[in-house]
Amino acid sequence: MVATRQSTQLLPSDTYTDTLGTGLAALQTAASSGEFDYNAIRSQVNKLIHGIVPTGGEHWYDAVTARGVIELDSDLSDLEGKTILCRVSTLADIVVGGGANVVTLASPGQVPTEVSAIGAVTTSGAITAQLAGAVGTGNSSVVVPGQNALAPKNLCVLVDTATGDVVSTPGGDQVYGLLQGPSTATNGNAFDNGADGVQISLVVVNAGRNGFDLTTAAAGLTIEYGYVARSTLESVPEECFAPWPGGLVDQAAAVDVTRQNAYDNQGTSTVTVATNATVNLAATRAWRLRDSLSANMFVVTEATSVQVAGAALIFDVDAPIQDFDGTTFDVLMAGAVSLDAGATSNFTVSAGNISVGASAGNASLSAGQDVDITSGTVLDVNAGTNMDVDVAGTFDLLSGGTFSIDGTGASNITVTTGTFTVSTETSGNLDLLAADAVNITAGDEPAAAGNSVNITSGSATGGNNAGGEISITVGDANGSSSGEDVVISAGSAGATGATGGNVVLRPGLETAGVPGFVSLAGSSNGDDEHIVELSTGGSNGSAAQMLVGTSDPDATAISARPASLYLRNTQVADGTAGAVWINTSDVAGEGTDWTEISGGDVTGPASSVDNEVALFSGSTGKVVKAASIRFIGEAICIAKTNRSGGPLAVNDLAVMDIFNANSVTTTTTADNTDVVYPVAIGGANNAEVWLVIAGRFTVKVTNAATAGDYLGTSGTAGSSASATFPGTGTFAQCDDSAAGGLVTASFINTEVY
Repeated sequence: MVATRQSTQLLPSDTYTDTLGTGLAALQTAASSGEFDYNAIRSQVNKLIHGIVPTGGEHWYDAVTARGVIELDSDLSDLEGKTILCRVSTLADIVVGGGANVVTLASPGQVPTEVSAIGAVTTSGAITAQLAGAVGTGNSSVVVPGQNALAPKNLCVLVDTATGDVVSTPGGDQVYGLLQGPSTATNGNAFDNGADGVQISLVVVNAGRNGFDLTTAAAGLTIEYGYVARSTLESVPEECFAPWPGGLVDQAAAVDVTRQNAYDNQGTSTVTVATNATVNLAATRAWRLRDSLSANMFVVTEATSVQVAGAALIFDVDAPIQDFDGTTFDVLMAGAVSLDAGATSNFTVSAGNISVGASAGNASLSAGQDVDITSGTVLDVNAGTNMDVDVAGTFDLLSGGTFSIDGTGASNITVTTGTFTVSTETSGNLDLLAADAVNITAGDEPAAAGNSVNITSGSATGGNNAGGEISITVGDANGSSSGEDVVISAGSAGATGATGGNVVLRPGLETAGVPGFVSLAGSSNGDDEHIVELSTGGSNGSAAQMLVGTSDPDATAISARPASLYLRNTQVADGTAGAVWINTSDVAGEGTDWTEISGGDVTGPASSVDNEVALFSGSTGKVVKAASIRFIGEAICIAKTNRSGGPLAVNDLAVMDIFNANSVTTTTTADNTDVVYPVAIGGANNAEVWLVIAGRFTVKVTNAATAGDYLGTSGTAGSSASATFPGTGTFAQCDDSAAGGLVTASFINTEVY
């Protein structure tokens, strides 16, 4: 039987409230009826729904507008399983090899402590990209895609253990690592040194900031690295959000992050910027540095100017390299301006003029060594009155084009000591022009020979070019006047017994063709044309002449000074040979007695050999030729071919080779009766050697020899042997004594082949 409770036993509440307090005393100890208990439950439900202590506007019977308990349970479960990426640091020292852009990690110690999470998976572990091959075989830029191209999930942060700073390139770009495993790796496995190995490829952000380039900037460094690990919220390590080298630290919300607070917080500590820093100024905005009275000291205005202000300020820029770029650079000072540098410097404008001037006072340009002024077109120096250039050392005026130094009065260019050179360097003539005379005078030399005036033409530099000419020309006379003379005078001696200066005309030397010559040309075509007159000065001076013509001077009675020379032209039309006459007149002035100079017409080979004998060729007595014998020392020698099978040296002994014409060999037969030849000039096998056929010579001897002994061949190839009496093979008699080695002898063999 089912028992039921009468409805009157549970009475409804007379008073409804859902704003009771909380706690034991408020809800349990103070309970006085079932109605109180109902209201206590209503108050707790109100708190569960609204999450606050009810104030009268919220009620336990309000609709639940968010999640229910079951939905909350599901959401909490999902939240616990939510994955989070944390940066994990590894403090093991890892040495990057020289020139390397990849490093293989060793297990244990250097590899991540988590298992691997390979590629685009959601499992927990160290996030690793998978290579196409094995680790340690090369670098790679393979990544696990992340938030963007510059934030892949396998990106590692690298720290230089020597400095504690992030690794950077010399240009300040941060160097990162890409954590990568081999193609054989299995997701969820622990890292090892084999199939589940791991490497870090070293990269920097590329120029387009849309990916990475491999780099060797970390080569040779010892580094630590921080990799990215995936974890669930339920198992996230408590240090996951702790600051990591190179990371950020969030300030409390109550902190007012202003530049003033940042400066104050910094104190006196130095700020180190490990990467490039840039401050962008908006249009028309300025960045000002002021003093304690708010007066500007340094002002940078966007797209306008950089200004240093203040009457008492010193603008001191102390840096190895100072680079000022802009449209206008204006330095305006009420006092002095000084630009000082410790090395080679320049002040250049790419367009327009550059002016250095003084409104009052002097403008000084000075240097410890040279002052070099170079103009691209015209160098224009204007002086109000005088222009005075004083140089303690060298004064170098170098123009890329022409230059002109003009004066309206008497002018001079003088050097007190040393050589004064006026020249053209690669081409062009040197012209000395005067409205009147041109005087070239060498200075007198006290107590020494007079100085010389040297005029030298250039030598040819290659090919078949001729040496340069020297031409001195005076102006032609007008009307019936005589032409002006060309006078080249050397300095006179300063005392009796001293030597006057010389006048030297020297043609260019021969280098690869015809040598240069001194050409003295007259101005007429007559047979009595005086080309050269050689004379000595003073009251006791005398003279002789050189003439050129096309006829015989004795037949045409050409008059000249005694000892003058007449050269008949060798290019006359009738083919008459050239000839030379000397004037033999004994008169005081000029005479007509000429004697032809002949002889010296013997011809021969273009070259000869030392010690070679000359023979007449033909019957004219005017031609000689080379003989086939030579005098070498005191011996007469002929040439034959060495067929001994080895070299023959001077003082060796050879014999006629009866098997080869005009050849010699050696023998080991004593008293050989073949024709014997001492060697005067040796040679290799099959080469020419010169052999003694008569006279006195030196030859090798195998035994002791006494003056008067006789020599024949020996059992030693190339050597003779001495004997007291002559034998069948005797060819010479000793002139001195020797204990062996070399002996001097005279040839007695009369057979020559």
